[in-house]
Amino acid sequence: MLKQQNKQQAEVIHDLDKNNYGGECETLRLENKELKKKLKIYEEKFELARISLGKNSSNSLKPSSTNGFKKVVQNNRVKSGRKPGREKGHVRSAPTVTKTPDKTITVSKVATCTCGCKTIEKEEIARDLISLEVIVHTTQYVGKKTKCPCCGKEHMPKFPNSVNSIVNYDEGIKALVVYLNTYCNIQNQKTAELLGLISDNKIKMCQGTVCHDHNKIHLSFPQSKQAECNFHILRYCKAEYEVHKREIIKEFMDYLLELRDKVEEYKLQEKTCFTDIEYETAKAKYLELLDILDEEFKKEYDKEKEQYYDSERCLKSRLREYVDDHLRFLTDFRIEFTNNLAERGLRKIKTKLKIAGEFRNLKFAKYYCDAISIIDSSLFF
Repeated sequence: MLKQQNKQQAEVIHDLDKNNYGGECETLRLENKELKKKLKIYEEKFELARISLGKNSSNSLKPSSTNGFKKVVQNNRVKSGRKPGREKGHVRSAPTVTKTPDKTITVSKVATCTCGCKTIEKEEIARDLISLEVIVHTTQYVGKKTKCPCCGKEHMPKFPNSVNSIVNYDEGIKALVVYLNTYCNIQNQKTAELLGLISDNKIKMCQGTVCHDHNKIHLSFPQSKQAECNFHILRYCKAEYEVHKREIIKEFMDYLLELRDKVEEYKLQEKTCFTDIEYETAKAKYLELLDILDEEFKKEYDKEKEQYYDSERCLKSRLREYVDDHLRFLTDFRIEFTNNLAERGLRKIKTKLKIAGEFRNLKFAKYYCDAISIIDSSLFF
């Protein structure tokens, strides 16, 4: 019995040595370890994709155009069968002559008909000729600059809030420029030339500044200075801080807000911009914070998780490349820290699209934009 058991054990040992089960087990362990690593990477990618699919314009920075197709509003109106256009018998609307003309000129009548007979008067016919006369009215504010004999502090005269620079333009001219530039799509340089032409070169506007959210289409207009919206940058930085938890990002955000508060403080002191030394100091601190962010980024960067760091890499590259555009509001206090004013102008159109849906054709969209432009422009007068 013992010999038989010993023989069976010998066969088992021979079989194990022959098939090398021990080496195969070690190979399977290594393969299992590699598969676990790949599974972890795919799980992270799946989690990022799941989060991205759940984002829309209400809970992220994505535009509303990416929300997908909206439910089409059904038209329940019954066709009348009538032809389009003015109905028969409807009073035609046409322009009428004014009852209070500025100037009246009497023209001669036709006294003799072509047949040779004398004509008789029947009724008076009036026609209007409307002309445009541009009158440039300049109001100059003059005041005395004073100085304290004790501390030597100088005080500027108390000019109105709308007169904060050497040459200023009233709200009517500003409204006209906004209308020509935004609605009529006329470039800033041509707008300035048009105002100079109709005012006999009495209105000479300087180079304009466009504040936008990194819309590169504005870079094709070199006659305008570019200013980046910093509120959008703060939102992007906040999103990266919530993901990577870098304190240097929070410090960068605080520094931008500190510069904004300093600008507001200087405005109360009737200053118009940072000095060259102050601007260079602010720019150096701005770039220093970005250098620290680069160092922390390189330490943590993992090439296998490149997608995880892609948005942060693009953000810090944008901040460094367009540093002068992000700090443009320091060189001229008339430039806003954000482009929220432009976005508020588009809010009415976006609200209309959400409530009533898209326009049927381009003609109706133009009618709506005409009405909105007139309402917005009239608010400036």
